[in-house]
Amino acid sequence: AWVQALSAFGVADLFPETRFYAMAGIPTYDISVTLCREAEAEAWQNPPLWLWGRTLPSGCGCEEWDEAPRLASQSRDDIYHALLESEGIPPRQAVVDIARAHHSICPMAVGTGSCRHSANKTLKALGIETLFGSVVCSEDYTHPKPHPQCFTTAALCFTTAADNLGAVYSECIVFEDSDLGLKAARDAGMQGVDVRGM
Repeated sequence: AWVQALSAFGVADLFPETRFYAMAGIPTYDISVTLCREAEAEAWQNPPLWLWGRTLPSGCGCEEWDEAPRLASQSRDDIYHALLESEGIPPRQAVVDIARAHHSICPMAVGTGSCRHSANKTLKALGIETLFGSVVCSEDYTHPKPHPQCFTTAALCFTTAADNLGAVYSECIVFEDSDLGLKAARDAGMQGVDVRGM
């Protein structure tokens, strides 16, 4: 989805697969802002004709560079949702099995860098949308991973004012598929489990 979306802006080469995984957990819009800023900086060093005057290639859907991050992230989401509906996504079956086995035993939440619309569509496509007491998305916090706010916000959904937050956080287990997310879990005082090998 990212490659297709970024190709219209001529910046797909700035987001190879290794970088995609390195930025996993960062909200789509924030990734788009980073890539567009890099593309703009690179273009001013050696500008192609279409960047003179800060305009973008025809057909990308925007007239000024400032519009590019919003349109690129929206395009990525539209493409992702279409792929989700037409092809589905392969689950990390071990994680799905753990969630199904524990959903009535302990409180569980999702903490994601995705926007709520994308997160809900993905959980529904996987058939696990009812397993979680809370879904914390990029709209719910201000500091993306590797900052721990995503996970601490999720944990707060299950606490009371009398709870010792340090103790609550230390009891949390985060199943994560990115280095940024694992760092966020550690920095929150939570146990992080790398699911990439599961």
